[in-house]
Amino acid sequence: MKRSIRLKSGPCRPDDRFVAYVMGELDRKDGQDLERHTRQCPECRLRLGAFRSAGLALERMFSRRPRRRDVAPAEKLIQAVLAQLPEQQLYYNTATFDRFGSILAAATDRGLCFVSFRPDAEEEYLEQWAEADFTVSRTRTALQETFRQLREYFGGKRERFDLPVDLRFASDFTRRVLEETTRVEYGHLRTYQEIANRIRRPRAVRAVGNALGRNPVPIVVPCHRVVATGGGLGGFTGGLEYKRKLLAVEGIETGGGDLFAQ
Repeated sequence: MKRSIRLKSGPCRPDDRFVAYVMGELDRKDGQDLERHTRQCPECRLRLGAFRSAGLALERMFSRRPRRRDVAPAEKLIQAVLAQLPEQQLYYNTATFDRFGSILAAATDRGLCFVSFRPDAEEEYLEQWAEADFTVSRTRTALQETFRQLREYFGGKRERFDLPVDLRFASDFTRRVLEETTRVEYGHLRTYQEIANRIRRPRAVRAVGNALGRNPVPIVVPCHRVVATGGGLGGFTGGLEYKRKLLAVEGIETGGGDLFAQ
C-alpha cells in the first residue's frame, strides 16, 4: 500500500497578521485575503475574534479619557483572550545516520516543520521559533517516528513518508511548489521547468528554484528529485553532496553528464 506525507499547511496565518488587521495596518488586498481565509478556517476565525476582543479592551483602557471602572474589566478580558489562544509548542531533536551524519528535525503539534543537515545551526533556528512565541523543547518522543522513517528511507526500505507536515509559514507560491514536489515519485526526476508548468506558472522557473531552496523539510518533501532542465543537478537546501547521496539511495547515479541520459 502506498503511503504519502500529509501537508498540514492549513490555510493558517501568523499572529502578527491578525494584530496588523485589528490595528488597521494591513493593506486592502492583504486584509481581504485574511477575511476570506478566516471564513474557511475555524481556528483562525477564533483567533481573529480573540484579537478583536483584545483590541477593543485595549482601546477602552488606553483611550484619552479612560473610565476607571473600565480598566479592571478590560484587564480581565485581555487575560481571558490570551488564555483562549492555544500554547504553541516546538519539539526538536537530532539523530545520527550512516553516510548522512547528524540531522536536526523539529515539529509542532501539527507536524514536521524542519529538517536540517546542519545541527550546528540549531541555536539560530530555534531562537527564531522562540521569537515567534513558541515554547521550544528538546524531546526524544515527538521525533521518534520521523527518525524511524528517515532511517528506513536511508536503508532503502521506504519509498514514501507517512508524516504530517506543517508549512504554515510558507507563502502560497512556495506551498504550491512543495505540494507539487511531493508528487515526484521515488527514483524519478523532474525539472524546475516541469514543476513550474505543473503549477501553471511556466515562466516562474527561477522562482520555483528559490522556493525549493527554502524547503524547510528536505527529504520528506523530496526537492532532491528536482534538477536543472539540461540534466544538471541544480541546487539543494543541504548542499549538492547530500543531493547526490539522496539520489544514490534511490538508484540514481550522478557521476556526471545528463541525468536524464541514464
